[in-house]
Amino acid sequence: MKLRHHHAWWVSALAAGLVRAIGWTCRVRVRGQVPTYREQVFSMWHGDMLLTAHRHRNRGAVVLVSNNRDGEIIARTVERLGYRTVRGSSTRGGVAALRRFLALQDGNGWVVTPDGPRGPRHSVKDGVLHLASLTGWPVLPVGVAVSRAWTTGSWDRMQIPKPFSRMVHHFGEQMTLPPDLTAEQRRGLAEELKEHMATAQAAAEHALADWTGKAPSQLPTDPADPQRSTSSKEPEAS
Repeated sequence: MKLRHHHAWWVSALAAGLVRAIGWTCRVRVRGQVPTYREQVFSMWHGDMLLTAHRHRNRGAVVLVSNNRDGEIIARTVERLGYRTVRGSSTRGGVAALRRFLALQDGNGWVVTPDGPRGPRHSVKDGVLHLASLTGWPVLPVGVAVSRAWTTGSWDRMQIPKPFSRMVHHFGEQMTLPPDLTAEQRRGLAEELKEHMATAQAAAEHALADWTGKAPSQLPTDPADPQRSTSSKEPEAS
């Protein structure tokens, strides 16, 4: 146990240091809805976490992190970057995690990866819907595009920005959920949120293409992933 604790400490210290070092070299533009970081539920894909960690640090946002061993490292890393964490997921410890959040609720925003902690990739589970329904806070879908990145071989195809890359973070159209959701409502809202996230992603890619002069299809995204839009449709102006 002590060895695991020590391992998580130094790995998280190294990871947070790398996020800061690379983050300071990157240029980031924020588009779409203006985030207040108060009484909002930010919904982003698990594989995009490292693309946003540096830009939105030190704002007191609460991040839902899995209870597994990898989650321990992630939790310690994001805490070093000025986030707060609650341990749990939509499949294990989810209800307890929501209770802990509600107990410490002080209006700070909540960051949820609806496809975490183990996928399937780009699926929307119930956790984010329960949280928004219980609090009455709007869900803000986040789309992220990066000009240069390493992509891991993990289930979420985590993207790590390369130094001196450019990024666009697009905050999409917010959703407000009713209380006491039925199973049918959850299914419909999960599909709606997934569509909103795809729209935010497409908007981020088009904004980055305008910035870099590259077509969206030339950006470092997964061409087999339907959530990564390469269509010619123009996003709404922000």
